Amino acid sequence: MKSLYQFRLLDELKASDSQVRISQLIGRRNEDWSLRDVEFQKETVVLQNGDGSVFEMAFASASGGILTFHKRGLDENNPPVEKVYNKKTWGNGTKCYVTAGAGDFIDKDEAQVWNGEQTFTGWVLIQKELKAEGQIDAKRGVKNPIFATKEEATAYFTEAEKVEGLLVNIKGNTYRRNSITKSWEMLGLADINQEKVQENSTKISTLEEKVQAQEEKVEKLKEDNWADHLELRSFFWDREKNVAPAEEVVFVRQKLPAYEFSNLELNLGKDAADKEIHIQRFSSGKTSKQISLKLKKIQLPITNIEVEVRKGVVVNVDTETCYWYGGELLATGVITNNKITVDYSKIIVELDKAINLPKGGLYSIVLRQAGGVVNAVNYYQIGCDTTQRSTAFGAVKINGGARTPTRWMAFCDSEAFLEESVVLYRPQNDQEVYSIARMGDYNSGEGETIEFICPIDNPLISFRNATSGSYWMVTGFYFIQDGKRFPINRNRPPQKVLLKRWSVKLCLEGYRSHIVEIKLMFNANSEGLKVIGKHGTRYTLGESYWFGLAGFFNDKWVGPQIDTTNPTASATTGTIAPGNYVSYLTVIGPDGKKYKIWAYAE
Repeated sequence: MKSLYQFRLLDELKASDSQVRISQLIGRRNEDWSLRDVEFQKETVVLQNGDGSVFEMAFASASGGILTFHKRGLDENNPPVEKVYNKKTWGNGTKCYVTAGAGDFIDKDEAQVWNGEQTFTGWVLIQKELKAEGQIDAKRGVKNPIFATKEEATAYFTEAEKVEGLLVNIKGNTYRRNSITKSWEMLGLADINQEKVQENSTKISTLEEKVQAQEEKVEKLKEDNWADHLELRSFFWDREKNVAPAEEVVFVRQKLPAYEFSNLELNLGKDAADKEIHIQRFSSGKTSKQISLKLKKIQLPITNIEVEVRKGVVVNVDTETCYWYGGELLATGVITNNKITVDYSKIIVELDKAINLPKGGLYSIVLRQAGGVVNAVNYYQIGCDTTQRSTAFGAVKINGGARTPTRWMAFCDSEAFLEESVVLYRPQNDQEVYSIARMGDYNSGEGETIEFICPIDNPLISFRNATSGSYWMVTGFYFIQDGKRFPINRNRPPQKVLLKRWSVKLCLEGYRSHIVEIKLMFNANSEGLKVIGKHGTRYTLGESYWFGLAGFFNDKWVGPQIDTTNPTASATTGTIAPGNYVSYLTVIGPDGKKYKIWAYAE
């Protein structure tokens, strides 16, 4: 039975429902001050309203944030019986706690059925016959039964039970059964069954006292012990070395890239600049010897890929830019070239030793072609996230002492890596550039067609001359897809092209000979789940802090809400004629956008 175990419902629970989402424990935390999950098996649970005037008793289990009911609407009998009229509908936020029902108490004068494992720390005295339908497993041996004569011992056991080595006590002496001679052989003196045991009533009395104390403590719990917000503890890493957030500062939880969304190609060993790729990761504090990567080959590289895990070395470029690369060597591994195909696949690297840095420590996962080979035709590509960029989980291109940090999030997964970090949220800021293709020289009146796969939805496309940097040196830019042309205005780059992740053909028609690059642009930061920090706190890179997820956190509301601070007298209503409203209120939706709704006098 769980003591002082209370939590809340996170969804509405109908009378007919058998499962519901639940919160974490109220008033209980782990040793690292993180919130504790609710976990128990087959306990009596009470659901009640605020003042305790309405309640329902149930029999349930909890695991993984889900409360599963075995029986609902139980009455006061022993054993309790389900009653349909006792089942109720409960709203989001209903408080629940584990308690003891009538069936949880033990009556020492009545027969009992014990379903779970029982532990007795004292002696157990059985004054009548003990029957065991299953095997008796005694770690320190079993003392022998007492008989007055050998004949009495022989008559007591069946022929099947008279096995070699069977021990008995006959008139204070220990005898062993010899199955060959079918006789009892004396081994020595035995002092059998002399110790006394604690009575079962003593343990029952102790259990009853604990149950009573638990019920008294539950009754004393107050409603104000319920937290008014959700929070998480996470590591902070961003371009700024230190941040003192104002009221308007918002953060984003950035998670490691998922395999299925990691289709953006990061070259490895094609040019000198990408001779090595150092992937930035945090330590989870767990131990692992394996790392998963998403790789493919271009043409026919014959070299293996060398993998190293190194401690991160932080580089503070300026007041806004920092990153880390590999320093002290921790472990190595090799990916043979025959494991990598022309299509992306997940490859698991087995390291020569396990890695385990303290939680929040910096890892650099180093990839290179064996011997530092660079080949512009035969090389490898690492799959990177198409949905987000990151300063915390980015990749660094390295050639000797030349280091180029990027925000490309390579798929690189391990139990040893922390799954998320918190960074500053900067919408529409610092767009990355991804080279799709490079056009060759061509003369007036001629066109060239290149086929490629667009890795993201609705990208920003620009065309620039590789030599001069101009965006419009040629005419007649257009996509061909399903026999249709999609023209590109050369005078307003970059432009948003409404394309999905389809294979398309790009055609160019021009008047002059030159080289053109096609570039794809997207935002540097993901618009993931936003959180807020404690205002007035100075945030330091690589440190862990508490951030708000929902509710009132540091006197500020987190999450979707209705803004009643500045009601307005106007809004765009279209053709809808408002009634006797008095003002408009702003609603902040889950998408972060603001909407206006009518407000009426009460």
